[in-house]
Amino acid sequence: MIKKLLQDDTISPVEVASFLILYMNISNIKVIAFDVDSTLIYGPEAKKFYSQYGLAMEVAFAREMKLTLDQSRECLNAYRAAYDGRGELAFTTFGLSPDVPYEAICSVDPAGQLPRMGKSIETLEKLKEKVKIIVITDGPVEQAQKLFIQTGIREDWFEEIICWQKGSLKPKDGSSRIYQEVLNRYELKPEELLMVGDTHSVDIAPAQHLGIQTLHIGDRPESVSDISFLISNQ
Repeated sequence: MIKKLLQDDTISPVEVASFLILYMNISNIKVIAFDVDSTLIYGPEAKKFYSQYGLAMEVAFAREMKLTLDQSRECLNAYRAAYDGRGELAFTTFGLSPDVPYEAICSVDPAGQLPRMGKSIETLEKLKEKVKIIVITDGPVEQAQKLFIQTGIREDWFEEIICWQKGSLKPKDGSSRIYQEVLNRYELKPEELLMVGDTHSVDIAPAQHLGIQTLHIGDRPESVSDISFLISNQ
């Protein structure tokens, strides 16, 4: 399999290196944690859908702060640029209720807008036969449920689904706390947990801080394009 991978011109040298590292360590993994949005649900159609989140946040921020939409967009874009795409941090800075961005995200209806996630489904079905899989996402629980229904991903594949609950703090939000809780709950050593996510500041860096293995989905040099990379050694 490794020889075939090395001969594949469509896979970058960085991806090959990432694969080899993961290949060597995967036997230690007992639990894999996944973010949702661009981690499990990706592709051009998904990106178009997620752009609606940004607009919904801009409209909500403009309404609450009594700004024009252009002014709101300019402010949120500044936060996105400074905080790894996390424009919602502007709501906290200006003392707005966390329910405002929560409801803004939930207002975006995925019905009929997202494709069935064939690669994710195949990957998750294979992985769940070998390890425990869970979800840790800063997305609202209601929105995660809608996304799973629309894309064919089943909630009962996961040991647990940790989401943002209305009126509570986000599970991750840049902290290592939730990852330590998962290690404790499943009685894991850090090297026995793999976190897979698309936002480096909340999915990857805080997990790495505890010695947890990580896989970044995205366009960074060390990233891979989708979660099917996890079963490419089979």
